[in-house]
Amino acid sequence: MAEIYERKDVVSGIWKFRETVSIKTLGEVVSNWIKHDGIGYIDIHIRKCSRNQYGIVFQYLLTNDSYESFFERTTDRLKLRFGNDFVGWDVTTSIWKIR
Repeated sequence: MAEIYERKDVVSGIWKFRETVSIKTLGEVVSNWIKHDGIGYIDIHIRKCSRNQYGIVFQYLLTNDSYESFFERTTDRLKLRFGNDFVGWDVTTSIWKIR
């Protein structure tokens, strides 16, 4: 049977964008994040998340960062860059890993 354990040091979620934001543009955002915050990302990728949205899906390890700091910093950057094309998020620190 698989072991299930809680990770309180990981932020997991998706940042959502209108379909008018290209995959190439989102790829540039992800590349920039990895360049500046790369050590914290456990996983990061882009996917379609509804009829008219794309999303950046991620897991980020909170080593020297708090959830609030990470969330506010990232959300502020996305709002400034994309305005109304940044349509939302689903982000949490409540995750359970299965091993």
